[in-house]
Amino acid sequence: LVVIAILGMLGVTSMKGAMEQWRTEQASAVANELSAWISSVHRAALRGKRCEVTIAPPISPDPITGNTVAATAREVDNTDPIDNGCLAHSPLVIHSVSTSTRFTLTPRNTIFSFTPRGTLADAAINPLEFRVAVTSGGVVHCVRLVGLLGLVKIGHLQGSSCQYPS
Repeated sequence: LVVIAILGMLGVTSMKGAMEQWRTEQASAVANELSAWISSVHRAALRGKRCEVTIAPPISPDPITGNTVAATAREVDNTDPIDNGCLAHSPLVIHSVSTSTRFTLTPRNTIFSFTPRGTLADAAINPLEFRVAVTSGGVVHCVRLVGLLGLVKIGHLQGSSCQYPS
């Protein structure tokens, strides 16, 4: 009985570790998808049109498709009939998160623009930082958009601030 009890405690401990690792991987996947999507919209804007990005994610996946729409992009000046690709990158659909997992992006309802000359954002929120969290655990990753060149960095929350690799 003692051996069974010890094996049970080891199993519970390893299960907690595995669940924490799973949550970390889920948050990392969402942060990577958001970062790649922001970079692709930025590259599209460099081709000649202003792209407005809106981050306004729902809290849970769509029950029908299982996908989660996390952001949208649209051309601000659509008088030119030549499409530069802003709309081709809209919306950002998170495929890497399972249908039963919920995640949040903060701040919500954020709007910023990319232009052919760089990134436009309110000076009060530059650098622009998003936190990606899996709601079933305390895992948080950060995505930061810095400066006029639109450099995108991915980091993780340590204490109350995000830490980014040098």
